Amino acid sequence: MMNHSAKTKKELIAELQELQQKYQSLKKQYDKNIVSQKQANLDLLESEKRLREISQSVWVWETDEKGVYTYTSQTGIDMFGSSLDDIIGKTPFDFMPPEEKERVAPLFAEITASKAPIKDMENWVIKKNGELCCVLTNGVPILDEKGDLKGYQGVDRDITEWKKAEAEIKRMNEELLISNAEKDKFFSIIAHDLRSPFNSFLGLTQIMAENLQDLTMEEIRKFTLTMRDSVSHLYSLLENLLQWSRMQQGMILFNPEIIPLCSIIIDSLDIIAEPAQTKEIEITCAIPNNLEVFADVNVVQTIIRNLVSNAVKFTPRGGKVDIAAKILPDRFIEVSVADTGIGMNREMLDKLFHLDGKVNREGTEGEASTGLGLILCKEFIEKQGGKLWVESEEGKGSVFYFTLPFAEESEKRNLDENGAVVAEPADEDGQLKVLIVEDDETSELMISIAAKMFGDEIALAKTGDEAVVIARGNPDIDLILMDVQMPGLDGYEATQQIRKFNKDVIIIALTGFGFTGEREKAIKAGCNDYFSKPVNKYKLKAVRQKYFSK
Repeated sequence: MMNHSAKTKKELIAELQELQQKYQSLKKQYDKNIVSQKQANLDLLESEKRLREISQSVWVWETDEKGVYTYTSQTGIDMFGSSLDDIIGKTPFDFMPPEEKERVAPLFAEITASKAPIKDMENWVIKKNGELCCVLTNGVPILDEKGDLKGYQGVDRDITEWKKAEAEIKRMNEELLISNAEKDKFFSIIAHDLRSPFNSFLGLTQIMAENLQDLTMEEIRKFTLTMRDSVSHLYSLLENLLQWSRMQQGMILFNPEIIPLCSIIIDSLDIIAEPAQTKEIEITCAIPNNLEVFADVNVVQTIIRNLVSNAVKFTPRGGKVDIAAKILPDRFIEVSVADTGIGMNREMLDKLFHLDGKVNREGTEGEASTGLGLILCKEFIEKQGGKLWVESEEGKGSVFYFTLPFAEESEKRNLDENGAVVAEPADEDGQLKVLIVEDDETSELMISIAAKMFGDEIALAKTGDEAVVIARGNPDIDLILMDVQMPGLDGYEATQQIRKFNKDVIIIALTGFGFTGEREKAIKAGCNDYFSKPVNKYKLKAVRQKYFSK
């Protein structure tokens, strides 16, 4: 007997397929729900992690209407104390320095009086370790149903590192602005002060070239003296510009050593001696021969040349420049350069030592001045650990002071044991046999003319190899003036060759510019001394006094 619910095979298969489809649909839905739940759990974990990070990075707090803390998160406890009691019951002002409390209190009073939110208020607090910390405060007022203020809820975020970074960026921007201003001033000096001597020199040479036959000897002499002054100023300015530029780029290496101050100063006065004689200005150096300082030789020479050159420039004809020194209690030596010149007013004094405060003033006889030398001196002296300052009164002269570290070996020596030393060395009698080694014809001519003060026995060599041959064949040569920059065998190598067979001859190294390290290189090669060009009779007088005085 057949059941009423009996179905055909076809119907059963169709029903089974439908059930399978429903099962698959339900399974997919279930799997989807499982994935969604897992994702929801992951999202929840991530949210909890982010919440923890936020809560750890900010201080969540709550105060009553009087600003007294009624709640604090753990971050606040970590910042200001070890327990809730260190914060609860206190106000924000209890954690501020006095000056910050004085600044912030009126702001908080104004905000609470108006029941306004606290928006991005920066304030400084003192952490429990004593460190200053800058926090950024944000908060909202808590109002009751009547609208009365019951307190504030808010957060503080530590922005100390951000403030440090902000300050560093500001400092770097300020340095960049100063650097750009100095660069502009530097190029201004080049454009004006460096070009002016060239214009003067070129103009005079053109006049002489076109009208030489019509000029009197007095006019020619006047022109040549003016040309000499222009070139001398140009050389001094160019040397200062190069030194200052190299210092800004950190290309100057300082090599302090114990040096005799007096002899270094006298050697530095060769360039100034001629203009001083022209203006009949007496230069004296009242520094003992045995007084020593710990400083870089090139630095001291640059400082003295600039300070004494300025003193001569701004001192009327027949005046005086005095160089002196004294030992200070702090183990420094104070050197002074005093003149009887025209002095400076307060406005000029305020502009000294600043590249953007150039004092446009000519010397007493129209000498040009840029002020760059004083800036260079100040930076050089500070690099040696000393300082530079000036005392001056208009119409009564000026005194420039600078300090250098004292060489301890000189501590017990008496400053007053020697009298004043005249800056220009005395010209001694006696003939010397001289070898000039120079590949440039113009430089050779200038050196040969200056060297005639030693006598007529002057030999010439244009290469290092030729110098070695002449020196070997003339062992009685007294002095060799050796250019160090020559093609082939240079001056250093030639000196080393000569020293193999002649240990006694005095060899003076000559170079176009006295860059750092060249003096040491020359001495190491076997030279007795080192001069930068141009070579003149005053430098050679210093050589005679130093190496050939009886």
